[in-house]
Amino acid sequence: NKEEMSKSLLALLNDDKLYVSGEGILSALNHEDGNIFWQQNFDTPDISSPAGGKDFVAVVSTVDKLYFVDDQNGDVIFGRYVRGGSFGDPIIVDNFLHVLANTGRLYSFKFKELPPKKEREIKKTASLKKSRLKKK
Repeated sequence: NKEEMSKSLLALLNDDKLYVSGEGILSALNHEDGNIFWQQNFDTPDISSPAGGKDFVAVVSTVDKLYFVDDQNGDVIFGRYVRGGSFGDPIIVDNFLHVLANTGRLYSFKFKELPPKKEREIKKTASLKKSRLKKK
């Protein structure tokens, strides 16, 4: 179907998984054979390219929310409203995840050492730092 072929998919290869996002769905695939490990549907039609951190994958809605997803099972482990959403992709530099909102606000999350997977809650280990971009 030509319509299906024209829809864009965005991808990230991280460790042994290929993360693909498109039309509000994030999927984790085996990078060798394409088998699906898991899929997560979001309540939004458009999400960004995935950004991979240690033990999580992040995507942001073009409308309103940033999602942190467990890289092993696809569960949403933390969500944060991003006023105005973002047409950009989240990026990870060192221990920070940055998202530029459509409102011009830069959201930065700093990650500390995570406890073992069974005990962790990214909500408790992430701190939010907001700043505004200066207009030139």
